[in-house]
Amino acid sequence: MAAKLLNELTSAENIHRPVIVHGFSVGGYLYSHVLNLMEKLDKFSPVKSRIRGQVFDSPVDFHGIPYGISNAASENPFVRWLMKSSIESYLALFARYTTKVYVARSHLFHNNPVRSPALFLFSKDDKVADVNRCQACADHWKVKLNMNVRQKCFESSPHVSHFYVHNKEYTQAVKDFLSDLEVPAVSV
Repeated sequence: MAAKLLNELTSAENIHRPVIVHGFSVGGYLYSHVLNLMEKLDKFSPVKSRIRGQVFDSPVDFHGIPYGISNAASENPFVRWLMKSSIESYLALFARYTTKVYVARSHLFHNNPVRSPALFLFSKDDKVADVNRCQACADHWKVKLNMNVRQKCFESSPHVSHFYVHNKEYTQAVKDFLSDLEVPAVSV
């Protein structure tokens, strides 16, 4: 999927178009696959300089998967604990095979090689995207990577539902972010 997207972005009709990334939930993880290919394959590396802005709504990182899945699946504390423990055990058991790829992509996302401005949208009571992890990633990008990072943390809204619950605030945050990017209009 990442290669297909990058092939489209490097096609003749799109080669000069600016790119805005907008990911929801595990979209940050999917974006890390795009980042990986841009870093590893020369034919995709020019896309990095065309990414003018990055927006992440309720990003769920690899390390947040046990928390997010267990919280989304049940209100029962024992069931949550059991699911979280089971997922953590699975990830530990298969660390040599699949988990190492997830960890590598998580590391790539957190140390994002694309330094264009970013906007994080999340809420304090999201049961899937932990507010502390969202905040930590935004802070890391801002402080350690010296990126221009904005964030909008809503008091209360479900996972990837901030737009529906806080429509005006969400829309204004995205509009303000995009207007500061000064991306030229492109006809489609």
